[in-house]
Amino acid sequence: AQTFCWLENPILENIQVNETNIIWYDQLVAGTPLPVTTALQDGNTYYAALVDEITLCESQERLAIFVTITNIPTPTTVNTQQSFCLNNGNPTIAQLQVNETDIVWYSQATGGVALATTENLVDGTTYYAAIADNVSGCESSVRLAITVHITDTPTPTTNSAMQSFCLSQNPVITDIQVNESNVVWYDAASGGTVLENTHPLTNGTTYYATLIDTATACESSVRLAVTVNLTNVDTPSTNATAQTFCWLENPILENIQV
Repeated sequence: AQTFCWLENPILENIQVNETNIIWYDQLVAGTPLPVTTALQDGNTYYAALVDEITLCESQERLAIFVTITNIPTPTTVNTQQSFCLNNGNPTIAQLQVNETDIVWYSQATGGVALATTENLVDGTTYYAAIADNVSGCESSVRLAITVHITDTPTPTTNSAMQSFCLSQNPVITDIQVNESNVVWYDAASGGTVLENTHPLTNGTTYYATLIDTATACESSVRLAVTVNLTNVDTPSTNATAQTFCWLENPILENIQV
């Protein structure tokens, strides 16, 4: 009983026998010899006779071999058009969604060399998945095709990468000027922590902005850097913090001594 993979298109000469000079039949006795290029059929029994090179006599009894052809199903997916955000660390083949395990990926629908799951996805490329059966060693005869779309949201822009604020105004992160909406602020050029809208600005600090695409929820892979300067004007001084004026003079603010 011998098993073959459908994907390999097995033929009669692929059946394993220990001798050469074999003639194949599709019945136990009599019949017409089959070409060795005859395609094997799942569930069929094939019969082998050995031919003596000198006498040309055949075996009186034939060897019977039952053939099983394993056809691994095509893997499935929730979506054959899959989108990824470039800012999420350069997505790889391993991130493609399929419903089965033991998947092998290719760059073409048939043949080719298996791709490493660590290979970076390329925008607009179609990848092909086959299930690799660990027991039979067979793969899917028809591969699943998944087309990849990678979104890179543009970097937000500003009128000035150096922005100044008055300390007395208690400026916060949303006071920084950018030309777009849907901006998220971070404390680092990559990775880092998302800053709340009420986060107070500190002097000499650089803040980093990404733009969020409302359709894909992807962020900019390259962030906008804005450095903040806070100006703290000196407190005015006076010779006296308690000052007396005459009612008759109708004193006004500018009469206070500073």
